[in-house]
Amino acid sequence: MAGSVQPSRAEIERQLDRMLAHPLFRARAKQADIFAFIVRSALEGKAADEKDIFQEFFTDKHYAEDTSGVRTNVSHIRGLLRRYYGDDAKDDPIVIGLPVPERSSGDKKNYRMVKRPSGQAYAPEFTYNSRAPLAKQFALAHYFMHGGLPEIERSLKQLADIQTTEPGHPEAALSFAEAAGCQLLMLGTSEEEGRGVLIDGLSALIEQCVPQRTDDWRVHNVRGFLFTVNGQFENAGNEFEQALALDRQATINRGWYAFFLHLTGREQEALHLFEMLADDGVTNAQVQAVYGVYLCRAGKHKEAERSLAEALSLDRNCGLAHYGMVELCIETGQKDLGVEHAKRLQGLVEPEEFERMIDRLGREP
Repeated sequence: MAGSVQPSRAEIERQLDRMLAHPLFRARAKQADIFAFIVRSALEGKAADEKDIFQEFFTDKHYAEDTSGVRTNVSHIRGLLRRYYGDDAKDDPIVIGLPVPERSSGDKKNYRMVKRPSGQAYAPEFTYNSRAPLAKQFALAHYFMHGGLPEIERSLKQLADIQTTEPGHPEAALSFAEAAGCQLLMLGTSEEEGRGVLIDGLSALIEQCVPQRTDDWRVHNVRGFLFTVNGQFENAGNEFEQALALDRQATINRGWYAFFLHLTGREQEALHLFEMLADDGVTNAQVQAVYGVYLCRAGKHKEAERSLAEALSLDRNCGLAHYGMVELCIETGQKDLGVEHAKRLQGLVEPEEFERMIDRLGREP
């Protein structure tokens, strides 16, 4: 599915504490306090604007936008962040940044600064540092999570390694539960009781994350996905509702909510979300293939063929795209083309996985 995982709240809080203890910030107490206020406000779901910061840290009797010292101090904080991450902290696992004011279009001499909407000018940005080993492990784990069974196994190994080196890491535990859910989905086991036991175990693993204040939307989103895999659609719907209320865009971008809509008969809503994900992931073969598969299942065969062909143009070895083409060829009676794609698929996946895929189609291509 689409969307990369963002650092958890616990990780961001640890990174903030690390930064505030650094000499660069300790030597600039007021700017450090403003920075901490902005970050902590965001973690509480509040968008700190210029007036909020002014009232918290400045002693002037009245706020005046044209004379506020907030912008000057925040500009200095941006400079501190550049120095911090450019030197001692270049390998810190989490990057906390502040948006830079936008310039209007035009040449370098004739431009003006464009004021961001209220609530966005000082909204911090949280990302994994691409140079940090932990970030690389997470990137690999989430890339492999949405592949075939061998790739999911690699994802689970990456996440297990993180849990070994970073015991109790909330994001690793939550992602492990998500990857294991992907594995159950791919296996398509008919043993409902055995699958339920596994789902219960993964749910218990997620519960261990909650006291450590990992991101609430992620917790509800993964729970919703696991309930969906187990066919507990009412429970899944309740979890997704909570995830959407906390962070609608992140929940949609992860993709499991659209999968839930598809399985519960809300095809038009599901297709709309899959289309949005495909538009955002125009260079992602896997995302295009997912969209193509669901277009095919909705009976939109021409659109499905275009999307699957786009996926294969991006990655000719995209197993899901070849699977989608086999399914499409069965639906449209293109036997020879279906056999061709089935042969390509057979060369890309393990024999057991290929047999499961063919069984899901209901008949030989």
